[in-house]
Amino acid sequence: MSNMENNNMENEHTHAPLSYDERVQLLQEGKIGHLRFVLEGDSAQDFIAWCDSHGVEPSDDAAEFYLEQTEIDAMEMQLIDDEDYGIWND
Repeated sequence: MSNMENNNMENEHTHAPLSYDERVQLLQEGKIGHLRFVLEGDSAQDFIAWCDSHGVEPSDDAAEFYLEQTEIDAMEMQLIDDEDYGIWND
């Protein structure tokens, strides 16, 4: 591994954690991939467990699929909560 690669790896691991909003912006700008987005967030351990349970290696594609699935699940749970509380059923 070259010194440049070593420095890049060190920089990736020694930078300050990014906020959710910063990660969203970097993802939208194409500066980071879905894998980094997930691994630097609060759901990193859940994602790793999800990969293990589905027999897939953590990758950008797996992270993108995981995000899509968890987003759908979260929206469905919110819809159920709203229906239970009658927010949309006046």
